Amino acid sequence: MSAGAEEVNKVRLRFNLSLTIISEILNKIVPFFIMYIGQRALGVEGFGIANFSIYLIDAALPFIVFGYSTLGLLRIGKLSDKREVGRIVGQVSFLRIIHAAAILIVLNIIISVYPGYSEYRMLVNVLAFTLFTAAIETVYVLSGTQRLDVYIIISIVFKVISLASIVAFVHDQDDLLLYVLFSYGFNGLIGLATFIYVRKQYDIRLPSWSDMQSLFVKALPFGVCSILLMFSDRMELFVIESMSDHSSLGFYTGA
Repeated sequence: MSAGAEEVNKVRLRFNLSLTIISEILNKIVPFFIMYIGQRALGVEGFGIANFSIYLIDAALPFIVFGYSTLGLLRIGKLSDKREVGRIVGQVSFLRIIHAAAILIVLNIIISVYPGYSEYRMLVNVLAFTLFTAAIETVYVLSGTQRLDVYIIISIVFKVISLASIVAFVHDQDDLLLYVLFSYGFNGLIGLATFIYVRKQYDIRLPSWSDMQSLFVKALPFGVCSILLMFSDRMELFVIESMSDHSSLGFYTGA
């Protein structure tokens, strides 16, 4: 490696390290202030309704992301042909969109079956777009092509906008919908932004049915593992919601 190339790598390493540090700091600070403002503005009950609605969406994500990202990352890391990368992105995105549509139907069925969940219907459907932006997010591509700096920059920008929007527009219980959109909806825009970036870099193609079948079978073990891991993460929220009231959810999620 030439001296010039080595110096470029050092500069890029320092830049990426600085971005990572800034991102980690924001990951700690921004959620704290978002929750603080949300609980103060919405009240404990409204805060509980907002967070459980968000959690219903969060709980659905492993069924959408499945194991496709892991498998896509493993494949892309070995490729140098941009056409092949675009082909894999097309397969992963299209399969996850199918999952997202199916999961949205299932969520609405669950909300209809359990009368106590009716209060979450509007917020869940407002956030439904995040299921589809999660389906097309391409962080695995940025990771496999060593361009995570792009994702970190996008993430930083939208985190700051999210907090600023909540400070500016969320003031009382009537702003419940705005709080949910600003606190969680921007996550969907992060996924969309990564897809737009990757779309400009690669020729994303619609997959064949046989390609999707093959990818689904190979991703199945990773998908099962990600779904099982979900059951170890804050499943107590379902228990609290079923045994108590929205105020209890608000106290717990704000703790």
